[in-house]
Amino acid sequence: NLAYTITVTNNGPSDAQEVVVTDPIPVGTSFVSADMGGMLENGIVTWNVGTIPAGETVTLSLVVLVDANLADGTIISNIARVESPTDPDTPKESDPDETPVDNNQMAMLEIEKMAPATIEAGQELVYTITVRNTGTGAARNVVVTDPVPVAATFVSADNGGMLANGLVTWTIAALQPGEAITLQLIVRVGDQIAPGSVIINVATAETPDDPNTPISSDPVRTEVVEPRVAEIEVEKTLLETSVTNGDMVTFEIRVRSVGNADALNLVVTDQLPASVMFIDATGDLLWMVTY
Repeated sequence: NLAYTITVTNNGPSDAQEVVVTDPIPVGTSFVSADMGGMLENGIVTWNVGTIPAGETVTLSLVVLVDANLADGTIISNIARVESPTDPDTPKESDPDETPVDNNQMAMLEIEKMAPATIEAGQELVYTITVRNTGTGAARNVVVTDPVPVAATFVSADNGGMLANGLVTWTIAALQPGEAITLQLIVRVGDQIAPGSVIINVATAETPDDPNTPISSDPVRTEVVEPRVAEIEVEKTLLETSVTNGDMVTFEIRVRSVGNADALNLVVTDQLPASVMFIDATGDLLWMVTY
C-alpha cells in the first residue's frame, strides 16, 4: 500500500468556507481507503471539508494499492487540489509527489570473455563476450564496450556493435533476470607482430539498474606464435655398393616432415635413370609408375 497525507492550511485572515479537496487515484494504483469522509467517484477522491478557520490546518489521508506488475523504477505521480469560494486564488495544487516503485529487485551483471590461447600474425582473432543478468530485476540499457587491441585492426562485430575511436560498443535494450547475451568481436592481428608477443584484452559492461557496474571481464591473453608451415625433406640412397650389368638395384627414398604443420596431399616423384628398368616399388605410399 501507498499512503498519502494531504495537509490543507488556511493562512488567511478569515475562515475558508466550503473547502473541497480532490485527489485523483494515481495511474498504476487502485483505491483502498480515505479518511475524513473522502469518497471515490470516477477515479477521483473528494473530501467536502467545509469550513477551515483562519490559522487552522486539516490533515487528510488517502491509501492506494500499487499494482503488482509495475516494474522497478516506475514513478507514481500524484497531485492534490483544494478550492474554496472564499479564496479567490483557488483552486490550488500541491507540488507533485513522485514515488519510485522499489520491489527490492536489482539487476546484477556478470561478464565473461573468451579468446584462443595462440594466434599467428596476420590471422583473424575472434573474441566471444557473454553478459549475463544474475540478479532479480531487469537490466535495462546495458552497454558493453571492448577496445580493439593495439596490435590488431577491427574486422567486424555482431549484434549491432559499432566502432568509434578504437572502441567497440554494443547497446542492449534489456536483459531479464537469468537472461544472457553472447557478443562476438573479430580483429586481425598485424602482419608484423613478432612471435612471443601477447595480446591482452578486457571487455566492460554497465547498466543503471546495477549499482555495482561498470564491471570488467578477466583479461584474456593470446600469444602470437610462429606461423605453421609444412616443410619436407627428401633423402635418396642407393643400397648396393657396387653393381654389374643385369643386377637389380634398390633405391631407398626417405621423406621426412620437419615443419610445424601437417604436409597434406604429398606427392613424391622419382625420375629413373635411362640405364635402368622399373621392377617394383614398396612402402606406405600409393605408387604410380609412368613410362
